[in-house]
Amino acid sequence: MYIKQTSLSMLLFAFAYFFVVSSSQAQFSAPKVCRTDNFEIAPLTTSTKTVIRQEHKREENGNVILKDKIELRVFDVFGIMKFRLLLPTDFERYELDLSLYPAGVYVVEVRQGCDITTSKVIRRHH
Repeated sequence: MYIKQTSLSMLLFAFAYFFVVSSSQAQFSAPKVCRTDNFEIAPLTTSTKTVIRQEHKREENGNVILKDKIELRVFDVFGIMKFRLLLPTDFERYELDLSLYPAGVYVVEVRQGCDITTSKVIRRHH
């Protein structure tokens, strides 16, 4: 039993060391837009606002197909909901003002029925 625990501890230490060393040397480039079939969230790095756009599905005659209600939620890195809003189903563009929140990483979630679009948004200092 002692040998198994030691091996597991060493394996976890090696993994943690590799992760810290490799991630500290890596260059990360964050995407600028999160896009799914229905929604687009951009920019993903901002000091003030990010915009949520909805691409409406249309029938052959051009009429917009309206679906379920749309819920917008914002969470901090600890999973605490900071903001919630129900948007009209026919909205095309909504500006989410993050300037009231401290700098950090937030998760923006847009729900419509079973469709969920989530994206990390980085709020920078001014």
